Amino acid sequence: MNIPIDISETIIKTERMVLRPWREIDLEDFYEYASVDGVGQMAGWLPHESREKSKEILTMFIEEKKTFALEYNGKVIGSLGIEEYNEDEFPEFTEQKGRELGYVLSKAYWGQGLMPEAVKAVRDYLFDTVGLDFLMCGHFTDNEQSKRVQEKCGFVHYKLTKHETRYGIVKDTWVSLCTREHICNYLDMQAEQQEIALNSLSSIGFYPAYGRVKTMQNIMDKSVPGQMPQFYFVLRDDELIGYMFLIGDEKRFRAFPWLSIDNLDELPIHIAAQMMNIAIKTWENAGNLQMAEYQKTRLDDYKCGVGRRNGSKFRQILSKSAINPSKSG
Repeated sequence: MNIPIDISETIIKTERMVLRPWREIDLEDFYEYASVDGVGQMAGWLPHESREKSKEILTMFIEEKKTFALEYNGKVIGSLGIEEYNEDEFPEFTEQKGRELGYVLSKAYWGQGLMPEAVKAVRDYLFDTVGLDFLMCGHFTDNEQSKRVQEKCGFVHYKLTKHETRYGIVKDTWVSLCTREHICNYLDMQAEQQEIALNSLSSIGFYPAYGRVKTMQNIMDKSVPGQMPQFYFVLRDDELIGYMFLIGDEKRFRAFPWLSIDNLDELPIHIAAQMMNIAIKTWENAGNLQMAEYQKTRLDDYKCGVGRRNGSKFRQILSKSAINPSKSG
């Protein structure tokens, strides 16, 4: 769900820029870059034909209190807006707090890494200070520059949509997603992170069928990129909240006697969806199309609320029973 945003008293300083509310005295800087051909089209609008048009938009920026001016060496060179995302198109985020980012940078400053610097700063502000759970950001499929900006800032493609520009052309658009949660493959984690994640599994209801932490670690340490098994963890603010283990052979490991096992049914749907898409691609690459189709069906069900459970209640039951089938390892 969208939540109210007011940045009228907010100033964010990055290594090279100051992100601040717009002021009336910014008109000349705004018109200077907004009137250049090729700038606005990247975001779906035409170049400003007059200062009056720029003043109209500038006034809107000031009144709506949700758009930062990007100041570099005393000059405004772009904007970064915290917009409302389309709640009707993304009903799976109803219980999560979020917004959508939109940005424009003066053509004279392209290719210097300034926009990723600004987006990262606003992303961190919205997650750490405002308390958002997710951010969306879109780019036209032919806009490679914006795609790279979003990738550098932790956004991943989520849904391919259609967007009608302000000049009447409908363009294919990728909506990308960035969340407070981080999906990590065991192989990509630092040793300290690996140890913390493994020791935290019992707190979210997972116990190996045989052995304990050391047993699991020995198996995961031998995993190889692109081959089964694959082990994924979900961290939120460095706390373990989820896991997905794709084993591929239920007879190979005593500790993991399953084709796959996870707690995706108790995670936020936007995280579950990302994890399931990983699983689908992994099963397809492994040649197991039956499991890939199963995950696709499961994902469709989850988006409709079918098969999901309250994770906190489930963990309360586990903690009360204190059952650990593992006694050795």
